[in-house]
Amino acid sequence: MREPVVAADGRSYERAAITAFLQAGNSVSPVTGQRLAHPGLTPNSALAAAISQFLSKGGQQKSFGGLGSLSLKRRQQQPAYA
Repeated sequence: MREPVVAADGRSYERAAITAFLQAGNSVSPVTGQRLAHPGLTPNSALAAAISQFLSKGGQQKSFGGLGSLSLKRRQQQPAYA
């Protein structure tokens, strides 16, 4: 993750990925499927600092499928006792 941002759902995303997702006309959280209160994105400086520290200590950055790999179908709720 190069430029982490927080969306209205309170989750962090890579800026380029969530921007493309929103520009494609999506107005829901790619994780929860709930409507986002607004399309604004806030830089996540704490996560950026943690990533920078991880990489400076020899950690390797991995690339995943991006938001396109997430399913926007609502998940079935599992009973708490299951």
